[in-house]
Parts: sequence; structure tokens; C-alpha cells
Amino acid sequence: MTCPASFTQVTFRGRNDNGNETTATWIATQGTDWTQAVDANFRIRFEIQEGANCGGNNKVWRMQYNLASAGWVDCSATSSVVRASASPNLADGAATTNQLTGGSGTFQGGSGTTGGFDEGDCNAGGATMDLAALGHCEPEFCVQIRSADVTDAQTLQLRVTDAGTAIASYTDTPTITVSEPLPEITGTGALSAQAADVTGAGVSSSTGTGALSSQAADVTGAGEAAWTGTGALTAQAADVTGVGTSGSTGTGALTAQASDVTGSGVSSSTGSGTLTVQAADVTGVGVTSSTGTGALIAQSADITGTWISSSSGTGALSSGSSTVSGVGTVTGGESVSGTRHMRQLHAVSANHRRKRRRAMPIHDRRINL
Repeated sequence: MTCPASFTQVTFRGRNDNGNETTATWIATQGTDWTQAVDANFRIRFEIQEGANCGGNNKVWRMQYNLASAGWVDCSATSSVVRASASPNLADGAATTNQLTGGSGTFQGGSGTTGGFDEGDCNAGGATMDLAALGHCEPEFCVQIRSADVTDAQTLQLRVTDAGTAIASYTDTPTITVSEPLPEITGTGALSAQAADVTGAGVSSSTGTGALSSQAADVTGAGEAAWTGTGALTAQAADVTGVGTSGSTGTGALTAQASDVTGSGVSSSTGSGTLTVQAADVTGVGVTSSTGTGALIAQSADITGTWISSSSGTGALSSGSSTVSGVGTVTGGESVSGTRHMRQLHAVSANHRRKRRRAMPIHDRRINL
């Protein structure tokens, strides 16, 4: 009469493939799910407990996966989604040691090339994996999740079977979330229009030879990412802070831009051309200064009373009208302020002449007609 064994998957633990059977570090605590990057080695260890007081010899523990609840599929050396992957840290068939908690009775780790570790075909154990009645073991598998067969944020589960047949019970089954980064663009083509992200960064920078197409301003008002290619930036709409356009570092001159809300006329030009005439801004400054060799033409006064901006060129400024106020003096004996009327000035002069005639001898006096 045979004694049928009964096996339970008690718990699990994710592991990094960065050391041997005892020194490799753990991804998370025992029984904790995790997020796993695609196309990278990782290891997973299971605790298997026999509970019917019946032993089992030559046990082969085969791992299976279940992607997005689509059903359980055997993992192998050629399987899709989850596939066995060679480890540089531990040989296929190496014996395992007791490292998890939750098992009881005699521990069996296998030996030789049929121990509890697998890196070749998702089958751990074999001729030396003889599990005693009420004993336990810890098979461990080194695998990868294949990027070609999954999408980012999908979930999958893993479990141990008895050579492909589900064991009696599963107390704790791991659920792994797939992490698949977006591919990096390294070609020479242009980036298509991108929506602004929540942090306000408009688009990723482009280092290729193509020009960036028009992009919408982001929420912080920064118009575009910096352009380091050989093409010129096309005209961009002003962002919400009133900055007209991104700076140009090319050899061409900036074309005329609309005034922004702060009243600055145009962006500065670093090209070899000159700036054309610009309208006065709202602060009342008439025109920008001229540093050329030509003369400034007459400008109307702005609201602060400044006639025109200064000229540092070689030409002369045209004449302007004089001011209406001033203080003047009359040469002679007395001074007269410029605010007196002409009749006051005549009266002072007549009084001065009478005093001089009284002081003169009679024979020197003359009658002035």
C-alpha cells in the first residue's frame, strides 16, 4: 500500500542574482510581492512543506507562470514571458540550504547536480531530491521576464508544481509587477509634438540633426527645451509669463517680435544685422540709443519729458526748442531777476540817471533829448 504525499507552497522570497546560494541579497522581505525589471536576472525561492506524513523521492519541482490571469504555463529554457536564465554566481543543480521560515521537519536540499537550485530549464531537483515525511525543501530558480512578451505594469504570478502537476495547496503565491522602461530615441529624425507633462517640462531635449517641431508652452511658461542641433528654431508663441521667444544662438538675425506684457520692445539680437525701428514701450522711453555713425532724427518727447535718447555717434542732434523759465541778470549797477516786467526795468534805469545828474557840476550837465 502506497502513502500519497501532500505538498503545500507555504511562502516565497524574491532574490537578486548577485551572489552565491548564501550571499545573494533579497529583493524584498519573505512573502512580499515586488516590481521587476524586464530582461534582467532575478531569483525566486519557495518553501515546500510535506503535510501527509508521507515521503516523496526523486522530486522534480517545475516552476510555472500566469500572466495577467491568462492561465498557468510551464517555464523552460525556451518559454515566452518567463524563461530560465544562466547565473554567473551559482551552478545549475547546486544544493540549497534552509534560509526561509515556515517549514518544519527534515530539510532536503539535494546534492551533486540534482540539488534545489535551477538556472537551466525551470526544473529543480531530481535523483537526490528525496523529501522525508513531514519534511520540507526550498527550491530556487534563476529566470528573466522577457520584454518582448509583456507590457509595462502587467502582473504575473509564479508557483511550483510536481513535475508540471499542481501540488495540493498554495498558501502564498507571489505576484510580480512588470517594469518596462520606454526605449531611448537615438536616431536622426525629428521628435514629434509632445504634450507638456505635469512638472512643466515641455519636451525632451533633442541632440539630433533634425529640427524640433512647434511645441505647446508648458504650465510654467518655459517655451521650449534647448535646441543644440544645426537647424534654426521656428517662431514660437509667447508663453504665459510674456517672454517672446527662446534665445537664438545661430548666425541669423532675429526677426521682429511682438512686444511682451512687460513693455520690452523686442528680444535682443546677437546677429550681424541691425535692429529696425521699434515703437516706444509703455514706460515712456522714446527710442533706443543709437551707437551708429548717423544722426538721430528728431523725436517727439515722451510723457516723462525726456526729449530723445542720447546719441553717441558722430552726427549732431537736431535743435530743440528752449525752455520757458530761467533766471537772467542785467549788466551794470544793479541786477534784475528774470521774472520782473520790462516797465520795472525802465523805472530803475531812470532813477539811476537822476542821481548821477545831481552829483555832477552845473557846467558839466547836459540835456539829453
